[in-house]
Amino acid sequence: MCILTVTVYAQAPENKTITGTVSEASTGNPLAGARVQAYNNSRFVAMTDEEGRYSLDLPVYINALTVTLDGFATQQLALKGQSSAVDAALYPESFIPVLSPLTNVLNAGSAERFDLSSAISIESEIQSQLGAEVRTISRSGIPGTGAAMFIGGYNSLNVNAQPLIVLDDVILDQQYGREMLHEGYYNNILSNLAVSDIESITVLKNGTSLYGAKGANGVLLIKTKRNRSMVTR
Repeated sequence: MCILTVTVYAQAPENKTITGTVSEASTGNPLAGARVQAYNNSRFVAMTDEEGRYSLDLPVYINALTVTLDGFATQQLALKGQSSAVDAALYPESFIPVLSPLTNVLNAGSAERFDLSSAISIESEIQSQLGAEVRTISRSGIPGTGAAMFIGGYNSLNVNAQPLIVLDDVILDQQYGREMLHEGYYNNILSNLAVSDIESITVLKNGTSLYGAKGANGVLLIKTKRNRSMVTR
């Protein structure tokens, strides 16, 4: 009788060593006692020394770090490629309310009541329903010429500061600064849009995260009414 014995060895996962420094973003001073750990995994943790340096051994499948310190905003760091040096710069918690209106795209207002409007152009409804978010200045007393709109205020005397218009996910060319053949008349693109066809308008005070530099002056997201599929009986 022959007995065959097979021994299986489990291969330990490969590790990588991540080093770096943690400093204060505003001054560049090193931060001691900061906690650096693998994202969503408290088994792999390191603390920074007096010079803000840390060293952390991680499995190769870990792809992000979390850095925390009392009095500072938590920061997440991506581990890119084979780089073994990852530095972090933490902002004090007092900076968070200042940064939120500029970086949070959810800082927005919206309006949805357009069914019974008698307005010729949408600008007057924007002024009526979203006056706290958008400032409108009529171009003239002629109906349909529209208005100049500002979300972040007048930030330049020479460069256009009006918001980006996005109609059903399509960016509109507002043709700012272009007059028609008759002096004093303007080519108002929004006058071609019936107010009663609008379902909602959303104001983004800063849309750079979605539309790049075009959204720096704010974004007006206009959604028109569409047919909806309904369950048949």
